[in-house]
Amino acid sequence: MRRHPSAFLVLALVLVQALALVPGRAMAQGVDEDANTYESPTFGYTLSWGEAWSVEEEFSENDFDFLQLGTSRSTLYLEGQENFEGEVDACLENALGNITGEPDIDNVEPLEGEDGKPVAGAEEGRAYAAYTYEVPQEDAEPLAGAAYLECRTLIPGTAALEITFATGRDSYEDEQPLAQEVLDTLVIPVPAEGEDSDPGETDADADAGEEDEDEGDSTVNDDASTSDDGDTADDEASAEELIELMQESAADIDEYWSATFEASGLDYESPTVEYYDDTIETGCGTVEPLGTGPHYCPPDRAIYMDVPFMEDYVVSDYGEFSAAFVVAHEWGHHIQELLDVRSCQIQECLVGSTSLEIELQADCMAGSWTRYADDEGSLRFGDTESAVVVLAQLVGDPEGTAVDDPAVHGPGSLRAYWFLNGYYNGVEICLSDGRL
Repeated sequence: MRRHPSAFLVLALVLVQALALVPGRAMAQGVDEDANTYESPTFGYTLSWGEAWSVEEEFSENDFDFLQLGTSRSTLYLEGQENFEGEVDACLENALGNITGEPDIDNVEPLEGEDGKPVAGAEEGRAYAAYTYEVPQEDAEPLAGAAYLECRTLIPGTAALEITFATGRDSYEDEQPLAQEVLDTLVIPVPAEGEDSDPGETDADADAGEEDEDEGDSTVNDDASTSDDGDTADDEASAEELIELMQESAADIDEYWSATFEASGLDYESPTVEYYDDTIETGCGTVEPLGTGPHYCPPDRAIYMDVPFMEDYVVSDYGEFSAAFVVAHEWGHHIQELLDVRSCQIQECLVGSTSLEIELQADCMAGSWTRYADDEGSLRFGDTESAVVVLAQLVGDPEGTAVDDPAVHGPGSLRAYWFLNGYYNGVEICLSDGRL
């Protein structure tokens, strides 16, 4: 997949002023410079812009449409592509990865709005978030930048539009409204009824119950969900398959942390992992299925996985890897116990060791294992994205949750950010970063 080269580095170095003066490559037929309008040659979406913007680059190749607009201080990129299966969450993850994966970018953090909350949101067919970042300089203060990221579905199951607006941090408040004016003109055509959008699946196809083309991507409880009579045997088989899946994930996670501790010269102890579907007694009290949920109990040094909860509310909606992610998150709490994070005997104290910081660190640790599993080739396309979706939609705190709430875990956007921070930067960032 093509991406804009070193875009954030250029912008953070405040070289964007020069870009506006450099002629772009020859324009393809999508741009009408006289009218300041653009029509995507491949996907047909359109937009327009005012005199503040100029076209810096535009091309279309291999089902990839690229448009770059710029002002004297900012750049706006639109990349229409057959990618991410049209899913905006996966697209947004990729956009964030373009920042966090840039070796010359440091301190990527969610940008907060006037209400003190991260600028982020999602609705059907659209997701967005904003971040700040720094570019280190020799013998000078780091240069600060800000980026607004947005993704929209172009063709369900097939294509997505990745939007990136970047500018200097000090100019964000003035420049972002100009970018928003352009985005407000964006029109994405709706496929005509019955139009073939292969390889995506239409609503009519879904209603007709067509088989999933990728047989390997079915979730563990497909049999139960498609059963005509709700056969108990199907339910039991599904639960057994789910437990087996979590056990396989636990073995891989255990191997990762054992090797990580050994490389650091630290002693490692595996946790106990128990899978329950009935009321049980633990060192943390009585727990009930579909009540307590998956959790780590420090006195037992044990992870307790609520099988009915995982089956009914996680895997059924978010896919198999979501179960592995939850195990990895709870394993992160075990690692915190081994490192004595709350009493700060191994690392610098997390500020106050609040629930929020503890949970975000566990998300970060789960991200570091996910990268290990990805590098080992044990993940499928879309697995990482499913973990981001779980964080954003399932386990993020409801809006208005107080930061000092003892049960706070963080908004979905912040949890997804720390998961990706661990994924891209490794466990070191989880243990050394004091900005949780």
